[in-house]
Amino acid sequence: MNKLFTAFDAWGSDILNSIDASSVADRIFKVILILILTKIALSLGYKIIDKIIESEKAKDAEPAKRKFGISRPVKIDEKRYDTVKMVSKNIYRVLLMFIAFLTILGYFIDVKSILAVAGIGGIAIGFGAQSLVEDIVNGVFIFMEDHYAVDEYISIDKYNGIVEDIGLRTTKIRDFNGDLHIIHNRKIAEITNHSRGDMRALVDIPVAYEENLERCMEILERLCGEIAEGNESIIEGPVVMGVQALESSSVSIRVSAKTLPMEQWNVERLMRLRIKEEFDREGIEIPYDKKVIYNR
Repeated sequence: MNKLFTAFDAWGSDILNSIDASSVADRIFKVILILILTKIALSLGYKIIDKIIESEKAKDAEPAKRKFGISRPVKIDEKRYDTVKMVSKNIYRVLLMFIAFLTILGYFIDVKSILAVAGIGGIAIGFGAQSLVEDIVNGVFIFMEDHYAVDEYISIDKYNGIVEDIGLRTTKIRDFNGDLHIIHNRKIAEITNHSRGDMRALVDIPVAYEENLERCMEILERLCGEIAEGNESIIEGPVVMGVQALESSSVSIRVSAKTLPMEQWNVERLMRLRIKEEFDREGIEIPYDKKVIYNR
């Protein structure tokens, strides 16, 4: 401990000796200049990153004939490119700010003395930065293994929502209520990605026991064809799966369809609306709770 206090005392003396009152104004001018140049470099760096990523995206969007001798277009992953762009900007910003900080600090004190003190207290700092290192390492693995990307719908622990930002330390997801959840990367253990591959839209339609089930399914099959026609969100179906359950007051008929990611809920809402309207026109009863009041 005495060595540590001695080092800090020497560091403080170096700071006082290095400050020259006559050159304070000049140093302040240099600090302002560094801040301006940093802001300019940050803006230019972002533009360069955008240009590089967009250039790579354009190459992948070219006809595959140039690479494989066929004329079909290459499927590009927009979300993957957006994620690479965001992570690259985060890394560039951190490095640039760190360099600017050391440069500004060097105008006022001897940076070498700071490094000497940091060497003495390195063990303590290492323990304090352990969580930071865990965040960064886990964030790198999440990015490299492509667990999720920006604009994808995921679930992490008790949180679920759309990924807004993937940083070196944290991941930000916004749920459907509008709340923004900021989660440290080291705490991300189990992830459910709801945006990879085809999704399933599933609707169970209750009908009264008195209805003709064959007629109900014929109407649903005809309606499914109409719903699928011209709907780009639907990949396959909808199809009538058949009787799903015999409830206490109704028979449930299941209709299912494969959809694009994040479109399953819109397709389910559309199917419920169209089925309700068609059943009303055909006079098919959808049971609901009723109250009968007797007056004596």
